Amino acid sequence: MASDSDYDAAMKQIKDLQARGTTPEERSRAYQAMSAKINASSDDIMAQVKKLAEQTITTDKTFQSIRQQLIIVDNNDYKDKNGLPIAKLAPTWKKYQDRYTDLLWGARDAAIKTEAYLRDLVDVIFPVILENDSTYQDNVKDLTSFAERRNPLTSTEADDDFNKLKADVTAFVENFSHFAEDEGAKLSAEIIALQNDIKTLQKELTDLNNLVEQMGIAIGITVGAGTGGIIAAVLVLGPAAGTAIIPILVTGIAAIIGETAQLIKALTRKATVESDISHKQQEIDHLSAQQKVLQELKAKLELCADQGGDMFGRLANFSDMWANCAQDAKSLLDVIADVHTDRSVETRIMLLSDTYKTVADALAFYATYLGNYEPSSDK
Repeated sequence: MASDSDYDAAMKQIKDLQARGTTPEERSRAYQAMSAKINASSDDIMAQVKKLAEQTITTDKTFQSIRQQLIIVDNNDYKDKNGLPIAKLAPTWKKYQDRYTDLLWGARDAAIKTEAYLRDLVDVIFPVILENDSTYQDNVKDLTSFAERRNPLTSTEADDDFNKLKADVTAFVENFSHFAEDEGAKLSAEIIALQNDIKTLQKELTDLNNLVEQMGIAIGITVGAGTGGIIAAVLVLGPAAGTAIIPILVTGIAAIIGETAQLIKALTRKATVESDISHKQQEIDHLSAQQKVLQELKAKLELCADQGGDMFGRLANFSDMWANCAQDAKSLLDVIADVHTDRSVETRIMLLSDTYKTVADALAFYATYLGNYEPSSDK
């Protein structure tokens, strides 16, 4: 981190340079160095634009994925602390998704139109100006006409739309995060309660299983592995066959001591306990699945908001480039009279040419990359 003394020293150097001014030769060297740097960085710039294009598509898919999971959340019919139904989330998110799709294609249209505008400056106007026989009057006319060309892009509106969407998404994510944390805590409490119920039922089931085992011993058979005859035949049918053994054993016991209400009640309870344990485990699985959806959705929403913030700003900048280029063209009017006598004017034009050529290439790449992509939003 730079210290205050470093900052002060650097600022003094800049102020001193401003005070003494720069010569045409110095400006020319600076412009040439900057042009060389831009040309050397073109691959890096293109890589960043490719990353931006990929991110816009990834975000579009994320919007769709989030909506699908929100539908699952809505179907769980959650209620607030007062027992009232919570407003459905998916319809609100769908509106944000549609707005994002509109802005996505708006940014692509801005890229296409701005690229054509920049190409006109770089490929047509600048080469004519740099011709040895170009005249001051023609150069002024061309630059003025270019700078005053009607801008079809409303950069302020685009900025506002992206900023509003960013704010809405951020607020939605914040509200959902609170909801997910509260609901997750309630789900955890329900799961713990069910787990405790299962533990109690499992103890009771152990006692009932012991009763069944003692019944078998009483009539001279072993209920378990290695059982012979009809008991074994029933057991091989699977886990549920354990309950089917009970009426067989009851029949055997009844033949000796007669039917007893207590015995039948106890054995009926065993079937109920087994069923209760199974149902409670299914409830736990269902609640755990809800927890997982909420946790995954919360993480996905937070990531969408974090990554979207920077991306929204960069896409909004597409609408600014037209105005920036027009302003640069207009600024040349102050020095264009010296284009054939001042080397720094020529190198300044070359710097602008290299800059906007790189930008135009990047915009063309972005527009082409998104050209065949079908957005996820189904209006």
